[in-house]
Amino acid sequence: PPTLPEDVLNSKQVAVLFPGYGGVDANTDRIVEEINKEGATTAYCYDWEMFRGNLFRSASCGIDIGTQLGKELASSKNIESVHFIGISVGSFAANACLDSFSTEIENQKKSGARKKFTPMLQPPAAEGAEEGGGDPESPLTRATFLDPFTSKGVFGAGFGTKKFGAAAQYAEQYLNTDDPVPSTNEPCSQCHCFDITECGDKDSFVPLPNDNMHSWPAAFYGLNYRQNRNLGTRLSAGHRA
Repeated sequence: PPTLPEDVLNSKQVAVLFPGYGGVDANTDRIVEEINKEGATTAYCYDWEMFRGNLFRSASCGIDIGTQLGKELASSKNIESVHFIGISVGSFAANACLDSFSTEIENQKKSGARKKFTPMLQPPAAEGAEEGGGDPESPLTRATFLDPFTSKGVFGAGFGTKKFGAAAQYAEQYLNTDDPVPSTNEPCSQCHCFDITECGDKDSFVPLPNDNMHSWPAAFYGLNYRQNRNLGTRLSAGHRA
């Protein structure tokens, strides 16, 4: 699989989006466009469709790809924050990228290879925490899972509901429970979960051709990105349910 482009690795604030099984579409394009509009963050949609394998292997393939890219991101000493975004089965790639990135950063800190910096942003302050008490050696990490597919193959039921977002400083999940895709209707225990099944805007939503309501969370997130991005600053740093 291709590496991340230099403009991503040389940025201070990065967002990497992993599409679902259907690949890049209007919903992924809108999310990337909305993030890039603000100018502070370099957003990139990683098209892994050629490497995803079949439906039974796509979760494992996503983990392999995400692990590789997480190491690439951690190798950049410029990056101060990363937003990992996964759609459907792309959530396996996004979470693996997050896990790999976080592990590499910790290894660099232990070895003395990661130097302190003055962060542009501060993570949401936990209740009772001292202001400015964050770790200046650790980039901020945020994870967003949009109707994540959580079953890892035949024997990995519940994998995502237990593990997605555990390594992030803030993790969130947007889901709906009225689509036919299995293992996408349960909240992930490591995320703030937003159930948008009954959201009023859904009445006017028209799925993309050959798609269904499984794409509603990705569409909702892109259409409401500016409001969504502020949620993390209003919630505590401890995101576990």
